[in-house]
Amino acid sequence: MFNPAYLQRSKSGIFYLRWPIPRRLHPANKPSTLRISLKTRDPKAALGISRSISRSADRLIETGSKAGMRYDEIRSRLKAHFQGRFDQRAETIAESGRLTDGDKAALANGRDLPEMAITPEKIAEFIALYELNIEPGSEQYDWLKNEFGASYSSFCNAILDHDAALDSYGFGIQVPQTVGELQTAATLMTVGALGHAYEAEKKLAGQWVAKTELEKADHIELLREILGAETDIARIGPAEAKRVKDTLVRYPKNKSKNPKTRKLSLSESLLVEGVERLHPTTINKYLQTYSDMFEWARRNGFVDKNVFSGLTIRHLRKRKEGQREDYSVQQIASIIVAVTANESGLVHKPYQKWGPLIGIYTGARLNEIAQLHLKDIRVACCRFRGRSVKLIPPSFRTRPG
Repeated sequence: MFNPAYLQRSKSGIFYLRWPIPRRLHPANKPSTLRISLKTRDPKAALGISRSISRSADRLIETGSKAGMRYDEIRSRLKAHFQGRFDQRAETIAESGRLTDGDKAALANGRDLPEMAITPEKIAEFIALYELNIEPGSEQYDWLKNEFGASYSSFCNAILDHDAALDSYGFGIQVPQTVGELQTAATLMTVGALGHAYEAEKKLAGQWVAKTELEKADHIELLREILGAETDIARIGPAEAKRVKDTLVRYPKNKSKNPKTRKLSLSESLLVEGVERLHPTTINKYLQTYSDMFEWARRNGFVDKNVFSGLTIRHLRKRKEGQREDYSVQQIASIIVAVTANESGLVHKPYQKWGPLIGIYTGARLNEIAQLHLKDIRVACCRFRGRSVKLIPPSFRTRPG
């Protein structure tokens, strides 16, 4: 239903319709708003026009919602989900021992009759856990239901095989004994699946605020575009990591907003001249995200090495216009003499002497110095111009410690 609150008037009196677009329909999962000029100053006319537009917007949103997820995205989510469950189950076996007969029977039933274990409640929990845009009765829901059964059957079989591998020590034969070895032998983790699994864990742990979540989604989406969502991360080496970094160096700032680049493909946008590129600080944010992702993959046994580690750009920050210059050595020496000898009579109270001295010798901030107590003070002295300069007065040195 149309909400008149979405109807707004500009400073010139022209009415505009601002219509919210659901986050799930945005390519980067961002909240956005449609703003349309109604080209009228008449409130009644604006209300009528906006109601007509809002009905069309509702139909478009409904159509977009029905579009749902891609088939490969559903498979990637399921693969990452059951990979996590496999890791946990294998770790439990490593800590607590082999499967019981009851465990084996349950897993065998799940492997042979997965449809008995996959209930609508289980699917609903999965959709809610990963905040998927899938409605019951949709084509995507049928895909998820079928693939859920297939992936669950594979999961049960993998656990049974892992336990069976422990029946023999296999002298002279290489038998996977660790979770990492088994994953390397039997599991494929794609760039797309890695992004989904990494995001899901961070969201579950509540480690990201809303702004960070949107920023990370942009970073991960660009990595999929550069390397390909179906690329096996185990095959990504230093050369591919360097290609990602080189792409970021040439990547246009605000690519999706700039008229020169927003309709271009990634490769085309990198060749556009006369556009601003990403700042080194922004590039490092992207590279830090990728380093965190591949470190997660390394800890979980999907890769042997984090190829994005140490790949950030080192750059010197330019001094801002009007920013204060650092004190010279001569200026610091003058300050020390002024507060210790007090020939000019500037020091009237003890803190006027000890505050500057503590700041000079420790680099502490003003607020940090002001919060110090006597118990925080330690004996210290130094040589200055060939003579010993005591930084702590006798009254301080009589305190314990």
